[in-house]
Amino acid sequence: MTIATKLTTVSLPEHATTIFSSIISILYPTSTISTKS
Repeated sequence: MTIATKLTTVSLPEHATTIFSSIISILYPTSTISTKS
């Protein structure tokens, strides 16, 4: 159980970074298009 908790704690920031990066990559082009138009 301790190992599972450690694994979750370690992998959570990685998932958050991946989700954050994909959100930015989706939003950034969209906001650029909105600014241009």
